[in-house]
Amino acid sequence: MHEPDVGEVLEAMRARAGWQVSPPRQIKLSEVCWLFGNWVREQALAEGLPVVDAPPRATLAERVLAAIHPLP
Repeated sequence: MHEPDVGEVLEAMRARAGWQVSPPRQIKLSEVCWLFGNWVREQALAEGLPVVDAPPRATLAERVLAAIHPLP
């Protein structure tokens, strides 16, 4: 699963921490996590593994299941 939007990564981290405003350190950490996620995505694709974008969240479970159990 891949999150293509760095802002969504920051929002998820901020929500888990319970902060109203993200401190600079958390902003930088979210950027680093997003860059690492992009690298992991590229490695997975290079190995022929399925990658599913996180949005839209409403259909995520179905898309993940379809990616790991494709129809013949």
